[in-house]
Amino acid sequence: MSGPGWRTDPSHPDARDRGRTYAIPFDRVWTGALALVGREPRWTLETEDEIVGVIEATVRGWPIPGAARIRVEVALDADGQTRVDLASTPLKGSGGAGRARRRTRRFLRLLDREVGATPATLLDPRGRSTEGTLALLALLAAAACGGDAPPDGAPSASVDPEGSDSTVVAEEAPATRFERSFVFVSEEADSMLALGWSLESASRPTEVVRRARGAVHFAGSWQELHRAELRTGPSPSPWRIVPDSILRLLVDDADGIEELRFEVGPPGVSLSFGDRLSEWTSPRGGVFRLSEAEARLGDRSASGRVIDVTRSWEDARGAVPGDWALLTSGDSLAVFLQAADAESETWQAWARRGVQTLAWPELTVTWGAVRAFDRARRDVPVSWTITEPGGGLSGLLELRTADVEAGEGEGPVLPVDGFFDLAGRLVLGDVEIPVRGLLRHVQR
Repeated sequence: MSGPGWRTDPSHPDARDRGRTYAIPFDRVWTGALALVGREPRWTLETEDEIVGVIEATVRGWPIPGAARIRVEVALDADGQTRVDLASTPLKGSGGAGRARRRTRRFLRLLDREVGATPATLLDPRGRSTEGTLALLALLAAAACGGDAPPDGAPSASVDPEGSDSTVVAEEAPATRFERSFVFVSEEADSMLALGWSLESASRPTEVVRRARGAVHFAGSWQELHRAELRTGPSPSPWRIVPDSILRLLVDDADGIEELRFEVGPPGVSLSFGDRLSEWTSPRGGVFRLSEAEARLGDRSASGRVIDVTRSWEDARGAVPGDWALLTSGDSLAVFLQAADAESETWQAWARRGVQTLAWPELTVTWGAVRAFDRARRDVPVSWTITEPGGGLSGLLELRTADVEAGEGEGPVLPVDGFFDLAGRLVLGDVEIPVRGLLRHVQR
């Protein structure tokens, strides 16, 4: 039995009772919340589940009327920022909502200090999403095609849209990083039309560096759509997409993505978004949205699936997210896979099969064969083997074509950045299914 309690609400008129929305990676907030629960006087940790993002504890009353049940929820919101909500439910005869409200406020104040929150990383949860900041956003880019493409990593001149002086700092300075990527896959007959675009923002105390690249795959070959690097002064919202004139992002009245339109590269390249099919979250800091979509390349159009990927991490903590892939089999199956980190063979996977949603929280993906990539003096994978402990998912994937480039660096080994066109077969239970797809491969 429990009495009246209190729960944070992002729309509450009092800012102290809205919970927290942090521009801080999930991992740091989760670790901080768990440590704080463990240190609080008279609090006893009952359960913690990082996969669903819930911590439950009980509080011993002192005096007795203070006893309560506590629930801490840590999740990612629609913009990929870390959201924290608390519920405090007094046990029978242990006080009312006032005490519960004071307890949640105190915990959130302590959590701010625990995770190192600043005014720049404390966000108003009532604000519009990054997709709805403007009715029409032009995405970051300074494009080139064919022989006019700038060398890998070459900065492009740009006016700082946030009104700050651009300041260059050493690349070795630890950064908080934010990724936003879109990958579209459509298979018709023996050909595949695919489009990949990725933005990574690195936020440091004195600057934000945003890098973007995009490519389109058609008829067995790749063509670059654009690449860019933009340096600005420090920003309270480094994850936001900065307006430019190369790639336009149209949003609807409900703040959902409606269309991506490239103004350069092959004529008439656009991607129109349809119904949202699924949304999945990773406790390590990722939101993945699967939607129907239609791509247009000149006078050719194709329908398929698009994955919208939002991730964040911190250099100082060393856990860098790994590769990810979208695999499809016509309209019947779409599978999204993500490596736990850049050095791990442990992956997660989610799938949409008809109207059914499936998830595999732990599976193994190993490189079956590699090929030398001489420009970066590294090996890159050309086949992958998938196994899952319960036998629910397995498969073999092989590289068909790749848009891969070597980055800049001082050492003998250079970074690798690529979109890989894959084909293969997955086994779901006892059913073998042919798939095609796109893998985002990065070696830092």
